[in-house]
Amino acid sequence: MVFDFIVKVGGSLSEKPQALVRLCVTLAKVSESRGLLVVPGGARFADTVRSYDSMYRLKPETSHQMALLAMDQYGLLLSDITPGSKAVHHLEEAEKAVLSSLLPILLPSGLALMDPWLKPSWEVASDTVAARIAYLVGVKNLVLIKDVDGLFTEDPKINPAAAMIDYLSVDDLNLYKVDRCIDPQLPNALKEFGLICYVVNGLIPRRVEGVLMGRKAKCTRINP
Repeated sequence: MVFDFIVKVGGSLSEKPQALVRLCVTLAKVSESRGLLVVPGGARFADTVRSYDSMYRLKPETSHQMALLAMDQYGLLLSDITPGSKAVHHLEEAEKAVLSSLLPILLPSGLALMDPWLKPSWEVASDTVAARIAYLVGVKNLVLIKDVDGLFTEDPKINPAAAMIDYLSVDDLNLYKVDRCIDPQLPNALKEFGLICYVVNGLIPRRVEGVLMGRKAKCTRINP
Protein backbone atom coordinates (compact mmCIF):
# COMPACT_ATOMS: atom_id res chain seq x y z
CA MET A 1 0.00 0.00 0.00
CA VAL A 2 1.38 3.38 -1.00
CA PHE A 3 -0.43 5.40 1.68
CA ASP A 4 -0.33 4.91 5.44
CA PHE A 5 -2.49 7.90 6.40
CA ILE A 6 -4.95 10.32 4.89
CA VAL A 7 -4.21 13.67 6.55
CA LYS A 8 -6.81 16.42 6.41
CA VAL A 9 -5.44 19.88 7.25
CA GLY A 10 -8.20 22.03 8.71
CA GLY A 11 -8.91 25.44 7.28
CA SER A 12 -8.92 27.05 10.71
CA LEU A 13 -5.14 26.65 10.85
CA SER A 14 -4.77 29.09 7.96
CA GLU A 15 -5.59 31.91 10.38
CA LYS A 16 -2.23 31.35 12.12
CA PRO A 17 0.38 31.47 9.34
CA GLN A 18 3.50 30.72 11.40
CA ALA A 19 1.85 27.70 13.00
CA LEU A 20 0.61 26.43 9.65
CA VAL A 21 4.06 26.71 8.10
CA ARG A 22 5.55 24.76 11.03
CA LEU A 23 2.90 22.09 10.57
CA CYS A 24 3.59 21.82 6.84
CA VAL A 25 7.32 21.42 7.50
CA THR A 26 6.51 18.66 9.99
CA LEU A 27 4.30 16.86 7.48
CA ALA A 28 7.06 17.06 4.89
CA LYS A 29 9.50 15.54 7.37
CA VAL A 30 7.15 12.72 8.35
CA SER A 31 6.43 11.95 4.69
CA GLU A 32 10.04 10.82 4.33
CA SER A 33 9.13 7.65 6.25
CA ARG A 34 5.33 7.48 6.04
CA GLY A 35 3.06 7.47 3.01
CA LEU A 36 0.84 10.52 3.45
CA LEU A 37 -1.89 11.98 1.30
CA VAL A 38 -2.95 15.48 2.36
CA VAL A 39 -6.55 16.61 1.87
CA PRO A 40 -7.20 20.34 2.43
CA GLY A 41 -10.06 21.88 4.35
CA GLY A 42 -11.95 24.86 3.00
CA ALA A 43 -10.55 27.73 5.08
CA ARG A 44 -11.88 31.23 4.38
CA PHE A 45 -12.51 30.20 0.81
CA ALA A 46 -15.35 27.95 2.00
CA ASP A 47 -16.59 30.60 4.43
CA THR A 48 -17.03 32.91 1.44
CA VAL A 49 -19.10 30.24 -0.31
CA ARG A 50 -21.29 29.84 2.79
CA SER A 51 -21.85 33.59 2.83
CA TYR A 52 -22.94 33.71 -0.81
CA ASP A 53 -25.04 30.60 -0.34
CA SER A 54 -26.93 32.33 2.46
CA MET A 55 -27.18 35.59 0.51
CA TYR A 56 -28.47 34.12 -2.74
CA ARG A 57 -30.05 30.84 -1.55
CA LEU A 58 -28.02 28.86 -4.04
CA LYS A 59 -28.95 25.41 -5.26
CA PRO A 60 -27.25 22.69 -3.18
CA GLU A 61 -25.41 21.46 -6.26
CA THR A 62 -24.01 24.94 -6.89
CA SER A 63 -22.79 25.57 -3.34
CA HIS A 64 -21.39 22.01 -3.20
CA GLN A 65 -19.27 22.61 -6.30
CA MET A 66 -18.13 26.00 -5.06
CA ALA A 67 -17.17 24.56 -1.66
CA LEU A 68 -15.12 21.81 -3.30
CA LEU A 69 -13.33 24.42 -5.39
CA ALA A 70 -12.62 26.24 -2.13
CA MET A 71 -10.81 23.11 -0.94
CA ASP A 72 -8.75 23.20 -4.14
CA GLN A 73 -7.71 26.78 -3.41
CA TYR A 74 -6.59 25.95 0.12
CA GLY A 75 -4.78 22.93 -1.28
CA LEU A 76 -2.84 25.17 -3.63
CA LEU A 77 -1.88 27.37 -0.70
CA LEU A 78 -0.68 24.33 1.26
CA SER A 79 1.35 23.05 -1.66
CA ASP A 80 3.08 26.42 -1.95
CA ILE A 81 4.27 26.42 1.67
CA THR A 82 5.01 22.70 2.10
CA PRO A 83 8.56 21.63 1.19
CA GLY A 84 8.81 18.76 -1.26
CA SER A 85 5.09 18.67 -1.98
CA LYS A 86 3.07 18.43 -5.17
CA ALA A 87 -0.53 19.48 -5.84
CA VAL A 88 -2.38 16.64 -7.58
CA HIS A 89 -5.86 16.24 -9.05
CA HIS A 90 -6.12 12.46 -9.21
CA LEU A 91 -5.33 9.53 -6.94
CA GLU A 92 -3.04 8.05 -9.58
CA GLU A 93 -1.01 11.27 -9.54
CA ALA A 94 -0.87 11.08 -5.76
CA GLU A 95 0.54 7.56 -5.83
CA LYS A 96 3.18 8.55 -8.38
CA ALA A 97 4.14 11.54 -6.21
CA VAL A 98 4.71 9.32 -3.16
CA LEU A 99 6.79 6.91 -5.23
CA SER A 100 8.85 9.93 -6.33
CA SER A 101 9.42 10.96 -2.70
CA LEU A 102 7.01 13.90 -2.93
CA LEU A 103 4.19 14.72 -0.53
CA PRO A 104 0.93 14.80 -2.54
CA ILE A 105 -1.67 17.42 -1.69
CA LEU A 106 -4.95 16.50 -3.32
CA LEU A 107 -7.09 19.13 -5.03
CA PRO A 108 -10.27 17.11 -4.63
CA SER A 109 -12.99 18.95 -6.57
CA GLY A 110 -12.84 16.90 -9.75
CA LEU A 111 -12.77 13.59 -7.92
CA ALA A 112 -15.47 14.55 -5.42
CA LEU A 113 -17.86 16.03 -7.96
CA MET A 114 -17.96 12.71 -9.84
CA ASP A 115 -18.63 10.70 -6.68
CA PRO A 116 -22.36 10.09 -6.07
CA TRP A 117 -21.63 9.11 -2.47
CA LEU A 118 -20.72 12.73 -1.67
CA LYS A 119 -24.18 14.24 -1.85
CA PRO A 120 -24.53 18.05 -2.08
CA SER A 121 -25.01 19.24 1.52
CA TRP A 122 -23.23 21.43 4.05
CA GLU A 123 -23.26 18.37 6.33
CA VAL A 124 -20.87 16.71 3.88
CA ALA A 125 -17.83 18.95 4.20
CA SER A 126 -14.07 18.44 4.04
CA ASP A 127 -13.81 15.93 6.93
CA THR A 128 -16.24 13.65 5.13
CA VAL A 129 -14.52 14.17 1.79
CA ALA A 130 -11.25 13.08 3.43
CA ALA A 131 -12.95 9.98 4.87
CA ARG A 132 -14.30 9.08 1.44
CA ILE A 133 -10.84 9.45 -0.09
CA ALA A 134 -9.41 7.18 2.62
CA TYR A 135 -11.95 4.56 1.61
CA LEU A 136 -11.17 4.95 -2.10
CA VAL A 137 -7.44 4.40 -1.60
CA GLY A 138 -7.90 1.61 0.94
CA VAL A 139 -6.44 3.42 3.96
CA LYS A 140 -7.88 2.76 7.41
CA ASN A 141 -6.23 5.67 9.25
CA LEU A 142 -7.65 9.18 8.92
CA VAL A 143 -6.00 12.08 10.75
CA LEU A 144 -7.98 15.30 11.13
CA ILE A 145 -5.66 18.18 11.99
CA LYS A 146 -7.55 21.01 13.66
CA ASP A 147 -6.93 23.94 16.01
CA VAL A 148 -8.14 22.09 19.13
CA ASP A 149 -6.62 19.22 21.11
CA GLY A 150 -9.40 16.78 20.19
CA LEU A 151 -13.11 16.28 20.91
CA PHE A 152 -14.57 17.70 24.11
CA THR A 153 -17.77 17.32 26.07
CA GLU A 154 -18.45 20.99 25.30
CA ASP A 155 -16.86 23.68 23.16
CA PRO A 156 -13.54 24.39 24.97
CA LYS A 157 -13.39 27.85 23.40
CA ILE A 158 -16.58 28.72 25.28
CA ASN A 159 -16.10 26.60 28.40
CA PRO A 160 -12.42 26.16 29.34
CA ALA A 161 -13.47 23.54 31.91
CA ALA A 162 -14.84 21.22 29.21
CA ALA A 163 -13.41 17.71 29.42
CA MET A 164 -11.38 16.31 26.56
CA ILE A 165 -12.23 12.82 25.35
CA ASP A 166 -9.22 10.60 24.64
CA TYR A 167 -11.09 7.69 23.09
CA LEU A 168 -14.60 6.91 21.92
CA SER A 169 -16.48 4.96 19.30
CA VAL A 170 -18.72 6.27 16.54
CA ASP A 171 -21.70 5.00 18.52
CA ASP A 172 -20.51 7.05 21.51
CA LEU A 173 -20.61 10.15 19.31
CA ASN A 174 -24.30 9.55 18.72
CA LEU A 175 -25.12 8.56 22.29
CA TYR A 176 -23.39 11.28 24.27
CA LYS A 177 -23.23 15.04 24.10
CA VAL A 178 -19.93 15.75 22.40
CA ASP A 179 -18.84 19.08 20.99
CA ARG A 180 -18.61 18.53 17.26
CA CYS A 181 -15.64 20.16 15.60
CA ILE A 182 -16.23 17.58 12.87
CA ASP A 183 -18.66 17.28 9.98
CA PRO A 184 -22.16 16.05 10.90
CA GLN A 185 -21.85 13.21 8.37
CA LEU A 186 -18.35 12.12 9.38
CA PRO A 187 -19.49 9.56 12.01
CA ASN A 188 -21.60 7.77 9.39
CA ALA A 189 -18.64 7.73 7.00
CA LEU A 190 -16.27 6.36 9.65
CA LYS A 191 -18.67 3.56 10.47
CA GLU A 192 -19.51 2.68 6.87
CA PHE A 193 -15.88 2.67 5.75
CA GLY A 194 -14.42 1.14 8.93
CA LEU A 195 -11.95 3.97 9.52
CA ILE A 196 -9.96 4.83 12.61
CA CYS A 197 -9.94 8.60 13.03
CA TYR A 198 -7.60 10.80 15.05
CA VAL A 199 -8.44 14.42 15.89
CA VAL A 200 -5.23 16.25 16.78
CA ASN A 201 -4.05 19.82 17.32
CA GLY A 202 -2.03 21.13 14.39
CA LEU A 203 -0.90 24.14 16.38
CA ILE A 204 1.38 21.68 18.22
CA PRO A 205 3.09 19.82 15.34
CA ARG A 206 4.90 17.33 17.58
CA ARG A 207 1.52 15.82 18.45
CA VAL A 208 0.72 15.38 14.78
CA GLU A 209 4.13 13.80 14.26
CA GLY A 210 3.51 11.51 17.23
CA VAL A 211 0.21 10.23 15.82
CA LEU A 212 1.70 9.66 12.36
CA MET A 213 4.78 7.91 13.75
CA GLY A 214 2.77 5.65 16.06
CA ARG A 215 3.88 7.28 19.28
CA LYS A 216 1.68 8.28 22.20
CA ALA A 217 0.31 11.77 21.58
CA LYS A 218 -2.50 13.88 22.96
CA CYS A 219 -5.49 13.51 20.64
CA THR A 220 -8.94 11.97 20.38
CA ARG A 221 -9.19 8.56 18.73
CA ILE A 222 -12.52 7.56 17.22
CA ASN A 223 -13.03 3.88 16.41
CA PRO A 224 -15.66 2.77 13.88
